[in-house]
Amino acid sequence: MIKQPDPAWRQAGVLIVAHGARNAPQAEIDTRAHADRLRATGHFGQVEAAFLAGGPPPKEILASLITRQVYVLPHFMGEGYFVKTALPEALGITGDVTRRREQSIFLCRPPSMHADFPARVEALAVEAAQTAGLQAGQCNLVLAAHGSESNTASAIHTEWVGQRISRFKSVRPGFLEQVPELAEVLASSEAPTLVAGLFAANGAHATEDVLAAISLQGTRLYKETDHLPWIYTGASGASAILTPLFADQIAEFDHRQGPLATST
Repeated sequence: MIKQPDPAWRQAGVLIVAHGARNAPQAEIDTRAHADRLRATGHFGQVEAAFLAGGPPPKEILASLITRQVYVLPHFMGEGYFVKTALPEALGITGDVTRRREQSIFLCRPPSMHADFPARVEALAVEAAQTAGLQAGQCNLVLAAHGSESNTASAIHTEWVGQRISRFKSVRPGFLEQVPELAEVLASSEAPTLVAGLFAANGAHATEDVLAAISLQGTRLYKETDHLPWIYTGASGASAILTPLFADQIAEFDHRQGPLATST
């Protein structure tokens, strides 16, 4: 986490770009909540959110920012097609630094790629276990993610997160659109098992699809006597404990690019 915000940020804007969902308004609500919390810090001149699906086009929101410097934060899990291709195309930017007229646009890495992100996911899962009256070391953890047969980014990100979680009895991935499929992983998991959603927000995938896979399992036996429901954290990316990582990724961009990139 940043120890001291850069005073120059007060003259800069922030644009959070997420996928969004026309049929799942909670996805936009979750992302706008991050923007609201980041704006409330007072560290930045402007903070707005835009979505690839639904709402005004990201390029329109970008054009509405009056700051000479704009940090663009992709709010996605990992760095797959949407971060590498769809988002730059939607904003009309190229590379990490794009200069046009009197505005400089800086493309940061997603908060989900921050080194502290796995610890945040683990903290949410530990809290869910404790709320259910369980200790993390008693429980298995399944990381539910989107996955893709045509792009390895989701699987790589999920593996990276899983390798950095140590407080659970076991940690396994389960995907919606590639093997190992979430429903099959859950069916073979011993009780008690928690499910942590590696999704940026509570859209259809994080709610309907994951809950459908969980509902196929019914209840599970714990210690052969107690029937326990499945425990699901929801979309990890929607949690307020992730918001500080947005600012951290801006600080990391400044450190990586140096003063020449952010000067105008």
